[in-house]
Amino acid sequence: MKPPFQVTWSSRGPTAANKNGLRQLARRHSSAGFLSPLDHRDLRTLQQTLDGRRRIMKQYCLVGIGGSALPAKALISFFNGWSSPNPNLWVLDTIDPETLASHPALHNGALSSTIFHVVSKSGATLEVDLLRRMIESRLRAASPKNWQRQFLVTTTRGSKNPLEAWARRHQITVLPLDAQTGGRFSTFTPVAYAAGHLLGLDLRRLSEGARWSNDHCRTAFTYAEALSRELQRGRDLAGIFLYAERLDGLGDLLMQLLAESLGKKGRGLTPIKFSGTRDQHSLLQLYLDGPKNKTVTLIGFKRRLQDPMSRAYWAAQEGVARSLKLRHVPSWTIRLNSDDEFTYGALVQFFHWATVALGFLLDVNPFDQPMVELQKRITSKLLKAYAGS
Repeated sequence: MKPPFQVTWSSRGPTAANKNGLRQLARRHSSAGFLSPLDHRDLRTLQQTLDGRRRIMKQYCLVGIGGSALPAKALISFFNGWSSPNPNLWVLDTIDPETLASHPALHNGALSSTIFHVVSKSGATLEVDLLRRMIESRLRAASPKNWQRQFLVTTTRGSKNPLEAWARRHQITVLPLDAQTGGRFSTFTPVAYAAGHLLGLDLRRLSEGARWSNDHCRTAFTYAEALSRELQRGRDLAGIFLYAERLDGLGDLLMQLLAESLGKKGRGLTPIKFSGTRDQHSLLQLYLDGPKNKTVTLIGFKRRLQDPMSRAYWAAQEGVARSLKLRHVPSWTIRLNSDDEFTYGALVQFFHWATVALGFLLDVNPFDQPMVELQKRITSKLLKAYAGS
């Protein structure tokens, strides 16, 4: 079959994939949850649950933060608003009081007709817990007898998980998350699939795209080797150049995926999202003529020249790619052949594999985030000190 995308290299050519390293990587992470997207039976159960809620609820709001929210936001960004837009599909991933004061899911008629999907792998994420408590309070006031039916929960199973205990106590449906799947790797789970189903996407094709990348992971490993080589040369700023507005959410997901997975032991790279053509007017000068500490991964669609605007957009993208090559900025171009579910699933899984492979090459664990846990502990102490003052 035709591959969903092509990866090409500029400047220096690709390295030969390390076959022994690839096999070792596959063995080491064979139990990683992202390698096993939901099968047909699990997808059917998920769809039936959501269809039952959709008959009584008109809107959907995912409540999460970071890896519990970005996979869904990226999926919505890629698919919503293009073929069959759904304006009543939201992700609530902030505790900013001003945003909450005006968020459409929390006010007027929407509150009583919205499914609130609470997502937290640990079940103890501070921001998610605060949001869940606020929404519960408002729903209890509006519908004392039936407020529970407006909640769905995605979390891991476990007796020490407070979110699961809360859901079980109130007989709220839990769409479980495998304990082996980290939040930033959770695109092929209910974290993103719930929104995908409500968008009318073919979830089987999403999973099939992920499995395609599992079977063709050599390219991702070679890409990781090339990034590792450039890191050794001091090129630790990784530009993610996005040439399609619908890729904006994916850029946010990739920044977390690369930064949180690899930034350990004094190693890692700094991902920077770049939206073409807009950011050409603010950042391109720096990439072409600034410090030689950068690489670029350019993501866009196969050339489309059906009208003057499309031709100008393509020419700008191609002009940037050729400029980078002329200025000896190491760059890779990923061209998507389609905008369907299979292609999106394959692309996200490609970056999952590349991130894990780069972790292997840098000798860091790509699945933990110890310094994030440090921040959480300090924040908790500050809140307790404030409450006791």
